[in-house]
Amino acid sequence: MPHLKQFISLFSGRKDCYGRNNFCLKEELTPKIFQDHINGIQRIGIYPIYDNKWIKWIAADLDEDDFNKALAIKHRAENLQLKIYLERSKSKGYHIYCFFKLDS
Repeated sequence: MPHLKQFISLFSGRKDCYGRNNFCLKEELTPKIFQDHINGIQRIGIYPIYDNKWIKWIAADLDEDDFNKALAIKHRAENLQLKIYLERSKSKGYHIYCFFKLDS
């Protein structure tokens, strides 16, 4: 459960809807839905905006099986002082994440 809370905190966004199977579901995004995603039961997409104006993270989906290209994107972003994380996609390619710290 601690990992679930950390995951939800990291990937925070809208709580009133989420994406699933190429549709926007206008229902509450619950911890169970996050857990099913983590367990590989159901893929979801999270809308990273909250309070109708802020984001804490962005993601890009590189649908090419080219690690050097993903690494080049990471290096370019880091030249702009952005900390980038790469993740191997389950289908093909890479996910590229950048997280921001918001001052309260």
